[in-house]
Amino acid sequence: MRFSHALALSILLAACGGSPPPRAFSEAGPLPTVEVPADHVKLRFTGRIDLRDESRPLFSYSGVELGIAFEGDAVSIRLADRGSDDPKKANRYQVIVDGKPTKEIVVSPKQELYELAAALGPGKHYVVVHRLTESSVGKTALLGFVLHGHDAKVVDPPERPERRLEVVGDSISCGYGNKVSIPAPPKGNPTTGFTAQNENHYLAYGALTARALGAELHTECISGIGVSRDYAGNAQNRMPDLFKRTLASDAEPIWDFSRYTPDAVIVNLGTNDFGKGLPDDVTFIASYEGFIAELRERYARAHIVCATGPMTTDAWPAGEGRLSKFNAWVRGVVDRRKEGGDDNISFLPFTPQTAPYGEDWHPTLATHKKLSAELTAHLKKTLGW
Repeated sequence: MRFSHALALSILLAACGGSPPPRAFSEAGPLPTVEVPADHVKLRFTGRIDLRDESRPLFSYSGVELGIAFEGDAVSIRLADRGSDDPKKANRYQVIVDGKPTKEIVVSPKQELYELAAALGPGKHYVVVHRLTESSVGKTALLGFVLHGHDAKVVDPPERPERRLEVVGDSISCGYGNKVSIPAPPKGNPTTGFTAQNENHYLAYGALTARALGAELHTECISGIGVSRDYAGNAQNRMPDLFKRTLASDAEPIWDFSRYTPDAVIVNLGTNDFGKGLPDDVTFIASYEGFIAELRERYARAHIVCATGPMTTDAWPAGEGRLSKFNAWVRGVVDRRKEGGDDNISFLPFTPQTAPYGEDWHPTLATHKKLSAELTAHLKKTLGW
């Protein structure tokens, strides 16, 4: 019996759950496929991932990466997403093929299979999927990969980078609204609200810095989070309370800190503590000191960078001196740690941003590049990298 290309396509559609990689075909018909389960030992995961069910690794933090090295012509990924159907509100991922960013994919609870790359040619390839959106957009589970090509197979991934960074922060570290550029009033109004499609962690300062230094990166960031209270003034929603979580929204499981030990931890927290006016200085300082002490207990040899800014300013609201107080309080914590014998800590006041702005007055992509340049130079100097 002779099969037409149309019939072959319909067969592959049924096999792939209705979403085939449209270019995974040769002149002779569809390429052979190889299903790669999510618990395959050669897959590469980066970031906090819940592995209680290894057949469905679950994750939500910005910057989580899923990598597969293989020989073959094309590759797709199977995901079970718990986010939105609306593309403006849905989870997004950057695809990196052999070290080069190629395209973004927008995922949906209604779809399982997504093409990552096709027509790659012979040889070994390494494809990474980098989560662009933050935890509040929804959790996602990896179901596996699909390889296409004659003799397609999984191979060993590249060696992990020797250098390791960790960023602990708020919306700034997530890349909130960084894909837009809005003039300051009266020409524009940066008070926009959050849109998932305008958030890009891959181009946020932490990820830019990690690539500049050739380092692996874990990011734990939550929009609105603070040290002593959140942006709404809630003292029960603090990063010191949530930092132990594997998934930002779930109390369980607690993260196994033995799975990742950074060389440097960048703490960029405190901006949201000023969301409802000046926070109580005693409470803020005690909360900040306590969190830094916890980090030191968990990461005995890591260099801790205590960063401030870039959204806080002395100019607004007039007369409060917010940035001066913020800098003084954090610098004081660093100085007291040093006086107590902890020399492996430093203070980094990021340069305050200027117009244009991202969504809700957040840093733009251009500003994130400047922040990365400052952080990269600081780490090179302090770590000798």
